[in-house]
Amino acid sequence: VKFSGHQPLALRHSLIGFALVLGATVWGAEKVLEWKPLPDLPDPIGVAGPFVGVHNDALIVAGGANFPVPEGESLWDVPK
Repeated sequence: VKFSGHQPLALRHSLIGFALVLGATVWGAEKVLEWKPLPDLPDPIGVAGPFVGVHNDALIVAGGANFPVPEGESLWDVPK
């Protein structure tokens, strides 16, 4: 394999171009996430592990995995 003498120059130009693109991206980046606290949900039963989001200033809560069981019983015990 025969190499010309231009590889170091091409590599240097590639690295400089990458640094410029990366710098422009970081410099012009906008805030992506904005966190602010929301009030508690009125009834938390059935709301363990939901999908939650905000759209058009409305809180959307979907799903949940909280199944309350009477005291002393187990959800996973099945009569045989």
